[in-house]
Amino acid sequence: MTAAASPSRAAVARFRTVCFACRKAAAPSFTAFCSDCGAMTDVAYDLSRVEVRESDDPYLRFRDLLPVDDVRLLPERTLPTPTLHAAKLGDVLGLPWLHLKDETKDPTGTTKDRMAAVALAYLQECGVRGFCTSSTGNSSTAFAHAIERTPALTMYLFTAEQFRDRVHARASERVVHFLLRDASFVDAAQAAADFAREHGLVAEQGFFNPGRREGLKLAWLEAVDQVTRPIDRYV
Repeated sequence: MTAAASPSRAAVARFRTVCFACRKAAAPSFTAFCSDCGAMTDVAYDLSRVEVRESDDPYLRFRDLLPVDDVRLLPERTLPTPTLHAAKLGDVLGLPWLHLKDETKDPTGTTKDRMAAVALAYLQECGVRGFCTSSTGNSSTAFAHAIERTPALTMYLFTAEQFRDRVHARASERVVHFLLRDASFVDAAQAAADFAREHGLVAEQGFFNPGRREGLKLAWLEAVDQVTRPIDRYV
């Protein structure tokens, strides 16, 4: 097993993966941490090339703000989740314009579907073919649901046994699932990293994977469209 084939992404001016601290450009392969200073990497966009498109599908509307070149790797015919004016709760809290984003409308019922959709496409375009990760439920369930759109990827999932009922990821050729007895989430994360190193795979790195953060921001971008007045605070 190998960690990655040759990266499919050529140098693309629309966005770059860079170090969050020193701004060094990362290699086109998957890089979660800067090779120079060790800080985490992030995605930087050429905003002069960004267009917010006329589409109800958030993956099309905001695709110039996603680190994915091949739109075919992203979900098809997706609609925004609702942003609800929580008037009664807002009255109790003294926040008359409180709004809540209802992410239960996503395919597996959590905002992690957005994370998985973009993170998997990002990994594949970085040349990753097999990756190791750990989860307490929502992330792995979303990854298992979305991985069918990224045919080059195989996920090696490590779960502490205490979380087994929260993980809805059917084992298959694309999803290899390991349950760890008497283990914590931290133990599972370490086991995933060790397995990746021993078998020449990529350690997905959780929230340090830039693709995860870029997917999750779609909920915020939608909310900006949906709330009819300027938003003072995002939580």
